[in-house]
Amino acid sequence: MKECVLFAPMIGARPGELTAGESKALDAHLSSCSACRGVARSAETFDGLVGEALLARASVRDFAPFVDGVLARIEGAPRRSAGFLSWLHGHRRAAVASLA
Repeated sequence: MKECVLFAPMIGARPGELTAGESKALDAHLSSCSACRGVARSAETFDGLVGEALLARASVRDFAPFVDGVLARIEGAPRRSAGFLSWLHGHRRAAVASLA
């Protein structure tokens, strides 16, 4: 139980948050502690549910006004009637450069 206090804050850490040594020590602790394994499973389940809920809320929202506002601020950007795809077609190099 004394070790659990040390490892509890590490459970649910995102990739890259723990050093290699911390990650290895946490894995070793989880292999020998059923209570912490249960906490880790709960954290994974909760994280998945929160992610799904956020995606569901975002998919209901219409971001078109936001996109139109951003494009309106870009010099030479076409208005909504021209459509984003036609702008993208006319500015392929800028689109590719923004991905890189």
